[in-house]
Amino acid sequence: MDDYILFEPSVKPLYKKSNKDYWFLFKDNKLLTLKNENQVQIPRWEHIDDLNISIYNIQYMGAFVGIIAIVVK
Repeated sequence: MDDYILFEPSVKPLYKKSNKDYWFLFKDNKLLTLKNENQVQIPRWEHIDDLNISIYNIQYMGAFVGIIAIVVK
C-alpha cells in the first residue's frame, strides 16, 4: 500500500486554505499548466494572482497529503 497516492476525496475543503493548494484550471477542455525550468506543474494558489484570470465554478476534489485540490472553470 505504500506505493499508492494518499488522496482524500471530498466536495468540501478538508484543510485551511494554503498557498500550496493545487488549482486545476480548465478552459475549453484544456488544463492550464506552468513551465518552471525543466518541469511542468499544476498551478498553486500562490500563482493565481500572477495569472490575471477570472475564476468561475470552483469545485473541491479533495486533498493530497494535506494540500487541497480544486477544479476551476
